[in-house]
Amino acid sequence: MRYPIGSQVPLPVVVRDGSGTAADATSVTISVFLPDGTPSTVFTTPGTVVHSGTGTYVAYYTPTVVGRHTWTASSSGPVTVLQPDSFHVIAATDAPLVSLADIRTHLGAGTTAGDLQLYDFAARATDACERYTNRPWRTKTIVEVHDGGAGALLLRRQPIVSLTSVVENGTTLGAADYTLKANAGQLFRGGPLTRLRWWPGVGTVTVTYTVGPADGIVPDDVIGGVLEMVRHLLTSQRGATNLPRQDAGGSDWAPGAGYSIPRWVEQLWAPYIVPPVSGAY
Repeated sequence: MRYPIGSQVPLPVVVRDGSGTAADATSVTISVFLPDGTPSTVFTTPGTVVHSGTGTYVAYYTPTVVGRHTWTASSSGPVTVLQPDSFHVIAATDAPLVSLADIRTHLGAGTTAGDLQLYDFAARATDACERYTNRPWRTKTIVEVHDGGAGALLLRRQPIVSLTSVVENGTTLGAADYTLKANAGQLFRGGPLTRLRWWPGVGTVTVTYTVGPADGIVPDDVIGGVLEMVRHLLTSQRGATNLPRQDAGGSDWAPGAGYSIPRWVEQLWAPYIVPPVSGAY
């Protein structure tokens, strides 16, 4: 499960005795670590760790940064040391391209019982779409560091919606100091009628810009491909009958399991592929 910044992330703990039976502990401590490995929050009993039943405890963590967080828990009486676990935090703008309601309608699902799995599949399908087409369909801010010395830089992500700032050798440039050719991802030093070069050196230019679909509109074929990708991911685990896949008489092969992206999804996404760009000149 991916949690947006500001949401409550449940951290459940079950304490067991030597026979494996759930048993209350004298104390429980849950520690959360940020994506860079630094400690964030420590929850303890009594107080911030809630005792919800015999041997069961939970703490609720509110993340403030994106990325993969790790956490671990320990208890005393009986002594139990748990293996580290993790959860992923995303920005609100990183939500999947399709909603749960759209997925349920597309799949003909009549209940919300499988929403957690469907949301995960939607996130993975969206990531696959952006990788395959080599373009962001969710509006996001990009910060890139470039080497100087050339007359133009090639920004690595497209399409470009807007340019936020350009810092050259530690100095923030004004809008008249550079020219952006957005449809080609080219950033020139100087105005439209000048021929200047970026400050020479390694990593001398930092560019912050926004990428995403034009006018925020995502084509229907892209959306349809994401929905079909969700169906593919679900089928690869549950089979065409939507039931958990069973052993097929000693055969491990299952239709659709031999490819990561179905051909019909590739055909929907192919017209929107952006060629990769790199370097400067």
